[in-house]
Amino acid sequence: MARFVTFRIVTTLCLLVVLSMLAFVIYASIPVEPAGYLVDLQHAKPAQIEAAHEALGLNHPLSHRYGVYLWNFAHGDFGTSWSTLAIGYDGQIHGEGVGHLVWQAAGVTGSIIFGGAILLVLIAVPLALVSARLPRSIVDRTVVAISLVG
Repeated sequence: MARFVTFRIVTTLCLLVVLSMLAFVIYASIPVEPAGYLVDLQHAKPAQIEAAHEALGLNHPLSHRYGVYLWNFAHGDFGTSWSTLAIGYDGQIHGEGVGHLVWQAAGVTGSIIFGGAILLVLIAVPLALVSARLPRSIVDRTVVAISLVG
């Protein structure tokens, strides 16, 4: 049993690393200029765009950025949301943390899941009772068909 659980945990961790790597590479290959979150690309000088790349850490190779991402993620630091970035008077980048945004969204998502589960139980239990009461009838087959499709 311990061998099975260990195998499942190792498989899960490997799958998470592969999926995070795939998502990271896909996100990095999107044809957009991330420096545009910090400077106006139409009016910025090349030095300002390079400074924005430096501030965002985009001047490092993709493998280094992925390693930093995994390290920060393992320590609970999800980074700063690029949509809330601003450069302060001190020259530092300020923005809202992604972890805070995820925590806010988790409440809304949780309420939707909880409401959906209650609605599912309120619909499924009566249909199951009717289906069990009339086995092999057209009602039973309809309920089973709808359940399979659903």
